[in-house]
Amino acid sequence: MPGASAAVRSGSPAGSASAPATAPARAEQFQIPVGDAVLDIDEPQIDDKMGGAFVLGLRSGSNNCYVEALSAQPGQQGEIAFVVKPPAGEGKFLVTLTAKGRLETGLVECVRQVFGMFYHYDNKTPFDSIPGTLTFTPRTVAAPPLPTEAEMRAALETEYAASKVVRVSNVVLKAESLDSGSSNEVFKRYAYAIDLVFVTDGYESACYHYELYKVFTAGPYRTPYAGHSCESKPHKAGDHTVDTARLTYSLKLWPEIAAEWELHGGGITGTVPTVGHP
Repeated sequence: MPGASAAVRSGSPAGSASAPATAPARAEQFQIPVGDAVLDIDEPQIDDKMGGAFVLGLRSGSNNCYVEALSAQPGQQGEIAFVVKPPAGEGKFLVTLTAKGRLETGLVECVRQVFGMFYHYDNKTPFDSIPGTLTFTPRTVAAPPLPTEAEMRAALETEYAASKVVRVSNVVLKAESLDSGSSNEVFKRYAYAIDLVFVTDGYESACYHYELYKVFTAGPYRTPYAGHSCESKPHKAGDHTVDTARLTYSLKLWPEIAAEWELHGGGITGTVPTVGHP
């Protein structure tokens, strides 16, 4: 997914089928780091020398680095002065970075990796060196409360119930992350280990396409998608199995901060049978 993410952290069980359905009180608003990386380059014909994607890519990539750094270590601010030189022939640019202020090493190295994304070609306008600065100023926005555990549990149960084959028995939050690399939107992502119970005889199909996903159907599942491969396993009513599920919530920041987080569709892969298949 595009953008920078905070480090994931382990979670705890979100309850079981017999647990009371009382929802905890919502937390107060909290601050989300969005950063503010300002790029200053006073160089004529910069696009002809460095390529049209350099200025926007360097600023955006550096801001993503800054957001991730602020999520891990709040309060960082300062400046990175840089000098970019062309290589001998084609290849990656030669870059010197000098950091000032309260900037952690990880942020500086992340910015260095951003510079490493750009490539020098012989057909570009020649130059000796290009100096510039990146100034990092912390900035946060006040976000509305996140969905409660009860609301997220309900979202998971609704998704699996749509298959009419399995129901959620227990969920365990395995990881969560905050992706606030965009200036227009932030994402909160959750990963769960799900214990499922078959409510009727049915099939569990393990499918592969870049990564594993599962489909739960009343009959053997035949994937209609090119490049996907699936293996179906029969189950009896009452059988248990496990799955991995993800929930992604987004919060709009522009033109104004949204009043609440929005659940994105497609957070769980393959739990709804494909139309035309059992």
